[in-house]
Amino acid sequence: MALPDFLVIGAPDAGMEILLADLRRCPAVFLPATELTPPTELTPPTGLTPPTEPTPPAERALGTGLIAPAALAPPAERASGAATPQGGAGAWGPEAARRRARFEALVDPAPAGVLRGVSAPYHLADFTALRHLHEVLPYVRLIALLRDPAARAHAHWLRMRASGLEPIVDFEAALAAEAERACTLSSWPWRYLALGRYGAQVQRLYTLFARQQVLLVPYPELSTDPARALGHVHRFLGLGRHRDPAGVDRAYRPAEVPVERCGDLVAPGCAEPAVAAAARRLDPAVAARLHAGFGADLDLLDQVTGRRWALRPAPD
Repeated sequence: MALPDFLVIGAPDAGMEILLADLRRCPAVFLPATELTPPTELTPPTGLTPPTEPTPPAERALGTGLIAPAALAPPAERASGAATPQGGAGAWGPEAARRRARFEALVDPAPAGVLRGVSAPYHLADFTALRHLHEVLPYVRLIALLRDPAARAHAHWLRMRASGLEPIVDFEAALAAEAERACTLSSWPWRYLALGRYGAQVQRLYTLFARQQVLLVPYPELSTDPARALGHVHRFLGLGRHRDPAGVDRAYRPAEVPVERCGDLVAPGCAEPAVAAAARRLDPAVAARLHAGFGADLDLLDQVTGRRWALRPAPD
């Protein structure tokens, strides 16, 4: 059976909606609506203690259509993130076979001759998930989107509030709860700070995958010049020409994706005026404290990638 040719591995609320919408418009790409995500609950993991023997079901949903690859790992590995013992569930073990079958099932509906992709918004931050991915797809192409981590965290919190999955009404209070929430397996959708530490994440990513397999897309470029940014993605994936249903060879050019913008938040279906107003109100003092906390990690990102990323606010 076929396996994915590429994955979009993060970060949430960093422009993924724009990228995924464009790729789904391309007739040469198959990208299912189902997303790979770590195990999640329908309610946020507040007030929980670290699990001793977690046994989440193989599939947990956050809303609809989200599949949990980490739920396929052995209980001990899920709890600790420790390396899989040799001869157990390693690259040729039964757990890897199940993970491979999950990837095959995701892209099995794809028509012949198209590029097969999967959205996995938390994989960039989840090194265990990346190791599992490398076991099954060591040569897969990977796309990650990078956004100012303070703005990304705020947009993420707003989306979770709007969806009813974040009960904490104050942004800073939600950030303060992150350390306790991180003790649970189902915490990635509520880890607003951890998901924005791209320097450490990309450094770990490069220990598994060759740099030429990875494309990092800056959100500022995607937001201000989507056609240019999406063109880079298409070239990275080898897109450019496709055959239409009549068999005629045609060029495909990315166009601006019709998404609704909510202040600093970019997402479909965010036309609510109150949400749009809130999205523009990240307190400058809070933003300054967050940027100070992310500074060393963003320096690491520049060092690891050998380029300077425009992910910080411009100096006054």
